[in-house]
Amino acid sequence: MRSHLLQWALATSRNKDQISNIFSGFAGLLAILLVVAVFCILWNWNKRKK
Repeated sequence: MRSHLLQWALATSRNKDQISNIFSGFAGLLAILLVVAVFCILWNWNKRKK
């Protein structure tokens, strides 16, 4: 019984790590996309201004 509980606890903590890794990766990707979008908007705005 105790080993089952330990395995379950390890599995859930590993799952939480995986979820947080996926979330941080997704957040990083979103941040990069946001920076690229802002850069493109500013670049086009500067081209139009000239």
